[in-house]
Amino acid sequence: MPVRARLFRRPAGGVRRGGNANDLGAARGRRISMLQTETEEIMPDNDAHEALLHEIIDCELAMFLAVPDADGPSTCQKRPKTFRLMRWMSLSVHDDSTLTSYLNDLKQAGMQGRNLMVEKYARMEDSLPPLTDNPLVDVITGEEADFLAEASRLYPHAVPGRGGDAFRHYMRCELETWSDVTLALYGTEILRARNEGRNLALERYERLWRRLGYASLDEREEAARLREGA
Repeated sequence: MPVRARLFRRPAGGVRRGGNANDLGAARGRRISMLQTETEEIMPDNDAHEALLHEIIDCELAMFLAVPDADGPSTCQKRPKTFRLMRWMSLSVHDDSTLTSYLNDLKQAGMQGRNLMVEKYARMEDSLPPLTDNPLVDVITGEEADFLAEASRLYPHAVPGRGGDAFRHYMRCELETWSDVTLALYGTEILRARNEGRNLALERYERLWRRLGYASLDEREEAARLREGA
């Protein structure tokens, strides 16, 4: 989305500085360290989980629609239903504790007159300096890129993207707008997923294609494969 550097200002208070973080590492041959948090694990209730997602996406959409563009609303801004669906897919794998913390980030930003979507896109265009030096930003970005690369290898027709540089850049710029508390909770989720042999990218696309009417990610992969081979 094109944005203009002159429209962005450094957030009040300057660059946020991240706290200490344990090295998560990758599953393949790298050491995984436990992150220390004081947040108790919450077993999500489906209704409460969806309510959290709905409230978060409402906040995000309001911020997204307010991102300035000299040429008027972008194509993406004219498709709020698509925005809602893709953000639901991305966020739906998170625990209630992580979602609650992120919702608090959004609310705090609103009270401070900040727009996290403006900051994210400004960072993507290098119109703002880094918003945090929390090392978890790069750790989580690397782990999510690995998840996506593996998911795309297993389902090349149903999972677009390869976890390459563009994905890493987007992910890193988004995570810079998240608080240290939310990043720590996210890091704990990554660690848990690795320990349980789960792939968060696979879980996201399984949810997406089921929501779009397929019985499973496998069904979508087979349908797309047959269509491309026709």
